[in-house]
Amino acid sequence: MARIVVVEDAAPIRRIVEAVLRDRDHEVLGFGDLASARAHLAERIPDLLVVDVLLPDGSGLDLIASLRDAHPDLPIVVTSGLHTEEDFRAGFAAGATDYIRKPFVPGELIAKCEAHLSRVSQALTRKLSRLDASEPFGRYRIDGIIGRGANGVVFRALDARSGQPVALKVLSSLTEDAETRLRFLREAYTLSSLRHEHIVSVLDFGIQDGRFYYAMPVIDGPHLRKLVKAKGPAGPEDLAALVRPIASALSEIHAKGMVHRDLSPSNILLEGESWSRPMLVDFGLAKHVFDSALTQHDVLIGTPGYLDPALLADSEPSAATDVYSLGAVAYFAATGRDAHDHLTGLAKVRAMRDRPPRLPQEVPAELRALLERTLDPVPERRPSAEAIAAALAPASA
Repeated sequence: MARIVVVEDAAPIRRIVEAVLRDRDHEVLGFGDLASARAHLAERIPDLLVVDVLLPDGSGLDLIASLRDAHPDLPIVVTSGLHTEEDFRAGFAAGATDYIRKPFVPGELIAKCEAHLSRVSQALTRKLSRLDASEPFGRYRIDGIIGRGANGVVFRALDARSGQPVALKVLSSLTEDAETRLRFLREAYTLSSLRHEHIVSVLDFGIQDGRFYYAMPVIDGPHLRKLVKAKGPAGPEDLAALVRPIASALSEIHAKGMVHRDLSPSNILLEGESWSRPMLVDFGLAKHVFDSALTQHDVLIGTPGYLDPALLADSEPSAATDVYSLGAVAYFAATGRDAHDHLTGLAKVRAMRDRPPRLPQEVPAELRALLERTLDPVPERRPSAEAIAAALAPASA
């Protein structure tokens, strides 16, 4: 699964692009303007960027040019109705990897996006060519690749010391920019400080052959978005079984003075495809509530649709921020779709604030009332993660 950002102001086209890419199991974030896209990209670079040229607040080519120096390997696909020779030249001069004329057929977009993602993966694999079964990586012997991202690879490996299989996350090299290295290290340190059965743990981390790495237990199971796509929405019992352990894990995070800040269906793995065995992963944005490092002013961090709308009013991320994201995750699990899925970027965050989503009537009234309180636009009115876990504990049921 790759993380793809789509910047397109025409909502029907954007929805088509998002739909065809999600059908390939990619995580897709859509934005309708440059400002929203820039805010997101300032905090997290995707594996692939798809961008229109003519946007309501500027040119997509300016966005490309601003990214290219810092991220020379990022594949960027331009989609545009402008298709003279000068338009093509301008696109490639700005740093586009490819240029697709509108109107285009979905198959063309899929083929080109997959091709560029494949090239990035192959290039990254070549950078990590020493990581194969013929030569150990420290105490680890590589058995294969679980997944790839823009800055690293997750390998399936065998720990020669313990004899146990592990998932080995390796940053591509020490030459990555300082912020990427700091995020990677912060994720490793955060996970190392947490001990909970529903939070992926760090078994080992450090530097080997000039590359940062950390090792985790192997979690065999899909992420929540993929499971819902394959099996359909969760029933009432499954929904409660899913929410309770996530709330318990968040309670542990909050007790340590931390916030996750990026809880979403793509960051929750379901071990053995079981609703009751979620594992929280991807702590790259996690932080202590008193930590201002890597936080930019006027930038909202997280996934639209799962992002606390209280942050629009310059509120600081808190435990209530994660509780809101949990409510949005529960809504997705119960319905099979994101709330306000016709909107993108800041427009979606504002809609979540002004028109809080309501869970289906099929969800039992007591559970529905509890989960809808998590989506209250006012953080102080939301229950704590600890209270949610307690309310859904088997003894209470």
